[in-house]
Amino acid sequence: MEISYVSKIVLFKPFLDEEGLLRVGGRLQFFNLGYEQEQPVLLPTRDNFTELVVWKSHERTDHAGLSETLSELRDRFFVLKSRQRVKSLISKCNLCKRFRTKPSILDMAYLPPDRIRETFSFVVTGLDYLVPLYYVEKSESRKSYILPFICAVTRAVHLELSTYMSAPSFIRSFKKFVIRRGLCKTVYSDNSRAFLKMKKEFYVLGSDS
Repeated sequence: MEISYVSKIVLFKPFLDEEGLLRVGGRLQFFNLGYEQEQPVLLPTRDNFTELVVWKSHERTDHAGLSETLSELRDRFFVLKSRQRVKSLISKCNLCKRFRTKPSILDMAYLPPDRIRETFSFVVTGLDYLVPLYYVEKSESRKSYILPFICAVTRAVHLELSTYMSAPSFIRSFKKFVIRRGLCKTVYSDNSRAFLKMKKEFYVLGSDS
């Protein structure tokens, strides 16, 4: 097969194989990569078959990006201006468009009155246990918990160290917090058992104040 020296593919030293496929000649015959990779099929930039091959490679990579699709494509085929063509095609992939879509930005809700009301620190408080702290005492592994009290208005923080996450231990920590900071008017927490059992004790503290 003769190719004009002004042709765009003459630099790739193309040749026809036994099946009549146009392949890249190149210099990798002794590289031991396999026939398909050493001398891939040469395909034009814009062609229906080229488009099908690119889509198939894109699907084999589970709709990965440009580099992955190109790597899969070049195992068997050499597409002229492959990067430009592959980038153009996968930009039209409907499945990939879903993942590239920017999430909608929701308007932030108004701050609740407890966050903006002028009041003293810790009148409105939120609390929850942090992850346990592990330490060694007398060659034994032990753990403790930090209970943060956070003021909803000023964002001030008060920390109490608790040995257990039980209701009695929480009540002791809460009493120490009240002695230091004063009685809360509103307390926000999750519905853990220790916090729920504190309800009765909280009412008692309120009646004594």
